[in-house]
This record gives sequence, C-alpha cells and structure tokens, in this order.
Amino acid sequence: KQWYQRRVRGILMVLLIDGSPNNDIVLNDLLVHDHVVQKSNDLQTGELISICESSLYVKQGEIAIVNLIPTRDRCPLKWIGSGEATTCHIVVLHNNLKTGIVHLDNSDAIATNLDIICSQIDGDEITLYVSGGFNDSDGVSAPLSLGLLKYFTESEINFDLQLWNVMSLNTKKDRGGRSCPIVTDVVFCLESKTLSRANFTYRGPELPLRSIYYHASGGSYLNIYNLELQAIEIPFFQFEKDTGWARAANLSDHVILEHCSTSPHCEPPSFCDDMRQLFQFKATQGSSDIFRGRNQSLFFRLDSTGKWVSFDRCV
Repeated sequence: KQWYQRRVRGILMVLLIDGSPNNDIVLNDLLVHDHVVQKSNDLQTGELISICESSLYVKQGEIAIVNLIPTRDRCPLKWIGSGEATTCHIVVLHNNLKTGIVHLDNSDAIATNLDIICSQIDGDEITLYVSGGFNDSDGVSAPLSLGLLKYFTESEINFDLQLWNVMSLNTKKDRGGRSCPIVTDVVFCLESKTLSRANFTYRGPELPLRSIYYHASGGSYLNIYNLELQAIEIPFFQFEKDTGWARAANLSDHVILEHCSTSPHCEPPSFCDDMRQLFQFKATQGSSDIFRGRNQSLFFRLDSTGKWVSFDRCV
C-alpha cells in the first residue's frame, strides 16, 4: 500500500485528538484545544531526562526510522530524539513496530520527508508528536506549524495526535521580555513509547560531517539510520576543505549568533562553540580525509557501553 500518496482534504478522516475526529480544525483552534493544551503542559512540567548513552540523536536536516523493539543482543537502542529546535519543529511518529523522527527547518521539506517515514511506518493509524517553534518576532516558526497541520489533515492516514507543542503553546518570555521556546530538546523512549524533555550530554558521532552533508546536498535530508544493519550510516559525498573557514572560527559569539541563527537569543550556551568546531572542520577536512579515498559509507554501531563506534561493513 502506498500510504504516502496524497488525497484531497475531506475524503478521509485523518486527525484524531483525544480519540475524536478533527478534519477541519485550524491552527488557532488547535492551539487552544483543551486536550492539546494539557498535553503540552504535561511535557513542559514533566521529567527532564539526561541522555548520555544508547541513544540516536537526529540533527537538524536529518530523519531516522528505527525498530521499536531492537533485535541486537548487546546494547539495544533505547532512545531516539533531537534538540536545539528553536524555530525548527521535531516530529515523532510511531506504530506498534517502528518509530520515525525528523528535525524540520523549513516547510518545503515537510512532504518529502514525512512521506518517507509514513511509507515505512505503514498502517491505518500512526501516533503523532510535534514539538518546536514558538511565537518568534520574525514569524519563522509559523509556516512550519501551518505546513505540518496541512500535511496531517490532507493525508489518507489516521494520525492520533498526542502532542502539538508549537507556537503559543511553546512560548515564554526571557528576562528581557523577548519570546523564546519553552522546550527545544525531546526524546522518545522506545520501550515505554513516551516522549519527554531531554538534555543530551552525548549526541553521537561525526556531528560536523553530518552538518556539511546537509549543506553539500543542497538541503536534502540525511536518513541517518540503516534499519537493516541497526547502525548510523553516513553515505559518501564529495566536499573540499577550505582554509578560509579558519578565520570564521575566531569570530565573536555575537557575530556567529547574528549570522548563523534564526533566533540568536534562544540558542543554547554550546551553540557558538559547536559552530566554531564546524568552521574548523571545514578548514581542515575534505572528503578525501574523511572517507580516505574509498567512496564508501561510514558506519557506526552501539558498543557494550551504549556509545557509537565505527565499524567496517566489509569485515
């Protein structure tokens, strides 16, 4: 069944809220729906889980699909999540067998990437969680929230909405009176099938390389997880080192935030250091350094401590 094929709105009931159909609900009504408001409050006041092992962290511009019941014997994957979503939106979907996640940063990427996930998590009903975006002054978040609602209300799949923590529901004021997001990092527990706020102290391997892939591919999202191997896979791609980026690594926090963020006052303390690490990586590394002339994917699997370690698929 090709579940990702689109249908005209109104032919099928597709969005369930607290078990009831809501075909024609608009964004403003959704944001004040009692059940939706309560679920957002539950997330925001619920447990903050520190994630340091046995987890798959999905970066901005990435998607992943994993088994809910991992088959590996040593150290199965326990958590899947994403973070640092200010104006971005994190979408988690699951049925009884698989979970998919995508970290969306623009509305043009919605259909392509959710179609990929829904085609693999097939079924008549999929549980849905959305978190991210806020009432930012530049209106960057709104097109994503609106685009996602349009997607879910025009799909032929029944989506059981468990969380819609976006826009006004995910907005607070900082000490300077500026709007900022309440929740930026979330994690899904594969065992309990629950979503929680997260603090990621470990985000996995090759983060700068994965960021470069996103930009080098022209904005194509990386499906980071090989479901068959139960491993992170970074496919070979061509990029050149550029020593000019070394100068960018010396820029001030203010300049980095101003030019590299859609919401500078909302970024975590690690943001500028992460960007400097990326700039330094661009200045010193090219595809020949990383892939060593093999033109083959890099693979990483969980070891007995729950950390991702590289392995050679051919061995």
